Amino acid sequence: MGCTNSGGTHNAKQPAKKEGATTQIKKKYKIETNILGSGAFGKVFLASSTKDPDFKVAIKVISKSKLGDDIESLKDEISILKSLDHSNIVKYYETFENNRFMYIVMEYCPGGELFNMISKKAKNEGAFNESEAADMMGRLLRAVNHCHSLGIAHRDIKPENILVNETGDLKLIDFGLSKQVKVKKMHTIVGTPYYVAPEVLEGKYGLKCDIWSLGVILYILLSGYLPFGGTSVADVFDKIKEAKYSFKQKEWKKVSPEAIELIKNMLEVNTKKRFNAEQCLKHSWFKVANNMKEDEELDPLDPDILENLTNFKGSSRFKKAAMNLFVKTSNAKEFDKLRKEFEKLDEDHTGQVDAEELSKALKKSDINFPEDRIEAIINEIDHKGNNSINYTEFLAATMTARKLLNENRLVMLFREFDTDDSGYITKENLEEAFHKLDSPLTKKQIQEIITEHDDSRDGKISFEEFSKMLLGEDDKLIELKKSAIM
Repeated sequence: MGCTNSGGTHNAKQPAKKEGATTQIKKKYKIETNILGSGAFGKVFLASSTKDPDFKVAIKVISKSKLGDDIESLKDEISILKSLDHSNIVKYYETFENNRFMYIVMEYCPGGELFNMISKKAKNEGAFNESEAADMMGRLLRAVNHCHSLGIAHRDIKPENILVNETGDLKLIDFGLSKQVKVKKMHTIVGTPYYVAPEVLEGKYGLKCDIWSLGVILYILLSGYLPFGGTSVADVFDKIKEAKYSFKQKEWKKVSPEAIELIKNMLEVNTKKRFNAEQCLKHSWFKVANNMKEDEELDPLDPDILENLTNFKGSSRFKKAAMNLFVKTSNAKEFDKLRKEFEKLDEDHTGQVDAEELSKALKKSDINFPEDRIEAIINEIDHKGNNSINYTEFLAATMTARKLLNENRLVMLFREFDTDDSGYITKENLEEAFHKLDSPLTKKQIQEIITEHDDSRDGKISFEEFSKMLLGEDDKLIELKKSAIM
């Protein structure tokens, strides 16, 4: 098992202080005895928030003595995941560290591995139908395209490194072998024999090694077996190098020509000819598999969501940070509809919506905004400051806080900023919290936050004032007793 999640807010925390990390993590999470997975360096445990038992996480407990020099690779993995923000990449929340262990807190996916799903399907029905396979492959390709758009290659994609969440959605995990590709090619042999690309065996490869691995998975989804088998690893490698696989078996007689064509383009030995992720996603098979016409387009955006998006303005820096944090620590069920709407906006499947894509979506809904208005909308929503809207920012801008924020979640959010558990958020708390969120503030910005939200004028923000900021004046949740957060 592995991995963690990317970017911003709760997920972008730096490791906690080395002393007292065990106490800190036990204060925040109740660690169960359930072992979700284990590896050479440690185990993964199920845990739940002490303030909200319904909020489940997976905690990877890693022995630093076993890691040795590999501790830098682990830190690379965490760094990479902080830069990622995608609905099909498992979320990373935070890291605690002491002299003996590192505790990596990440999204819990109760559905287990895709490998188990494939095995069960192969045993009972043989293979997935094309609509099912297209849905899964589309999600994986979008996740990989997001990584590749940031110059990140996963390098070890296999069914064991793909988890299933509570809604049946897929989550890419284990970025321990990932590398940020700063040059065109990488030079180490990594990965799993059955899924490894031929260029990897030659020791030189780039981002497209992930496409080969996905091609192998697509072949398995549609047939129920591996494209490259053999009596030994060497035998498997020989077949991979020559792309010796077949569509002659009986299972392929019922598979569409479009599906076979896509697999061929993914399992292309020549990397210059092999499709990239975006080319794969634009392939006609995805429409064929979903019974769509070649020129048929997705429905326009939901008008209510579009209105929320274009009217999202005036939120303070503090509220934006809190809402982004809430999104990061929410389960997938709450945002399933919004995820689909984001995918409509994100036409190039990079996991980022730019001004051109937003303008195009608005025009489809007969809304014509001038360029400066489009840019203003993006600037209002863009918490990370990269001139585009990422997945988490989109959810934070379009969700309805009153419907989703219950008492337990409010308490959890408040405690993220009340870093010393005093029952109030002080200037010092804000400085520490925003630093952990990779968004350090100036003293002037901190004072502005206090001034804006400190209604009682006592120089700090109470739980009631925090609730009012998120939910408004009349919500019953702001009447919660102060003891609820102590």
